[in-house]
Amino acid sequence: MKNRRQEVTGILLCVLALFVFLSFITYNPLETPSGLSPEIARTNIMGIFGIYISYYLMKFTFGWGTFFLPLILGVVGYTFFSGRDWKSSLRFSGYLVGMGIWVSLFLAWIGKSKGGMWEAEYPGIVGFSLWNFLVDIFGIYASIVILIVAFILLVSGSLNFSIYENLKIFGQICKEKWIAWQEQRQMDKVIINKADTEYETPQDLPVTNEQTKLEKPEFPNEDDEPNQMEDVNETIPVSDVEEPLVHDEFQIKDETPEAIAIEDEKEIEEGNLDAEKERKAKYRQYKMPTLEYLHDPVEIRNTLTEAELKGKANHLIHALETFGVSGRVVRISPGPVITLFEIEPAEGVRVNKFTNLADDLARVMKAQRVRIIAPIPGSKSVGVELPNEYVILSAHFDSWDAASGATDNGTGTLTMLEAMRLLKLAYPNPRRTILVGHWGGEEQGLNGSRAFVEDNPEVVDNLQALFNQDNGTGRIVNVSTQGFVDATGYVARWFSAMPSEFSNNINFDFPGMPGSGGTDSASFVCRGAPAFSLRALNWSYSQYTWHTNRDTFDKVVFSDLTRNATLYAMLAYLASEEPGRVPRDRRTEFPVNPTTGETGRWPDCQPARREWSERR
Repeated sequence: MKNRRQEVTGILLCVLALFVFLSFITYNPLETPSGLSPEIARTNIMGIFGIYISYYLMKFTFGWGTFFLPLILGVVGYTFFSGRDWKSSLRFSGYLVGMGIWVSLFLAWIGKSKGGMWEAEYPGIVGFSLWNFLVDIFGIYASIVILIVAFILLVSGSLNFSIYENLKIFGQICKEKWIAWQEQRQMDKVIINKADTEYETPQDLPVTNEQTKLEKPEFPNEDDEPNQMEDVNETIPVSDVEEPLVHDEFQIKDETPEAIAIEDEKEIEEGNLDAEKERKAKYRQYKMPTLEYLHDPVEIRNTLTEAELKGKANHLIHALETFGVSGRVVRISPGPVITLFEIEPAEGVRVNKFTNLADDLARVMKAQRVRIIAPIPGSKSVGVELPNEYVILSAHFDSWDAASGATDNGTGTLTMLEAMRLLKLAYPNPRRTILVGHWGGEEQGLNGSRAFVEDNPEVVDNLQALFNQDNGTGRIVNVSTQGFVDATGYVARWFSAMPSEFSNNINFDFPGMPGSGGTDSASFVCRGAPAFSLRALNWSYSQYTWHTNRDTFDKVVFSDLTRNATLYAMLAYLASEEPGRVPRDRRTEFPVNPTTGETGRWPDCQPARREWSERR
């Protein structure tokens, strides 16, 4: 009965809101209650009711500001009818009241010098008097400032955005633009000698590459090389491509030739400025890779049986009942991304009771995260999403004995932590579970990541994507899909959906070669899980700081780390929201190793060395 009374009350309030609104929009200032006569035609479509309501409310209160009144009545009526939480409705209604008063004061300010109808009708008597009171107390200029500040606060509050955070973001953007401009100026002035000189900052380090791809020195042991790529011929040269590397629905922003300036890591002889200009000029005709490198995504089907789905549904209902919430599952929507259980609450159970159970349900259902949709749009049911898949941000926590490990791999760990902070702020409820792997024992043979994949096969089997970084402090410039041939289209689409400042000047190694042991992504690659390698502009990292006592804090370039953290956060978001599951098809053709004469193959998995005696 209570719900019935609430619904009736809500309907009556909504009808009243409609009547008041129609009275206001057909209000005629010349029609007054004292001037009513059967011989005079009435323009207000709500008749005598409309004349009385509009006359007294608009003239004697807040004028045109009273147009917010029917909106307030509608919000309150809808709250009664739907049984929604009153907290948000009262908050929104409060902002509407504030906006109504503000409109009245604004019209009073505008109409102060106009006289006539402005004073009597538009701001209303109360609104006009309130404005005069403000002017008498604070003066005209202070009153205008109060009006402006009130508008900003009302808009920010009603739209639920933080003024401080937006100003902070704006300031950060300006700061980054300034730093980038300063760095570009510095790079244009710096002339690097070939002599063996001690350098203090990564920006001053000599670089030896003449291609856009980064190269590392040769190592006798595959476990010693953090980012070893066996097939250098698989990298797509920037100069050989003709068309954009995008799907039809995504387009990378077309830049002018002058805007595309790839920082070639070529040594510049002292005083040879003409050669530097020629080096930059050859990239002005840069074109994106062609569509022929993309593969159509394969159809992915859910592998859970009907019995397994019903078992999960029964388990979920039982879990809800333990927390005092009853209902029944009316639909199960299994998919490769999540499994959605639509639950119809029992009579008398409020929808908002479900929203506070996400963490408890995750614990009972043994899931990393549970997302509650209360209610499902266009339905009276409540949705409970159980994630089936994972996205991992990967970096190793340990370092080489000779140094503090700032760039190998403190920068990688710091970047992933910052990416998770951004995700928590902007994307707190992902469709897939997002994990961060800070692996230990990487330098001793990937022991941390190898132990994880051995102990957590369900994560490996349900891995959507892993993004790994492990080489230096510069911005990301190389991306490899590690031999997963049909994953290239997904990665390309994710990058093409990003702002051009993040997607431009990146060399894509599609499909690339599978890592065999140089960094932690190899622990997942060998098991056929899509783990991708993202390599940074290394500032001669491998020749200067790698595994030396020079790998210290002063080498860190924080502006590049900020950029990388944003990029990783976007990748994690796009991979989590991706409708389909990333395919695991592996490349089958491998080049011949010129050293051994043997044809390459997919790497075998190595066991984790867990005991101290095994690490020698």
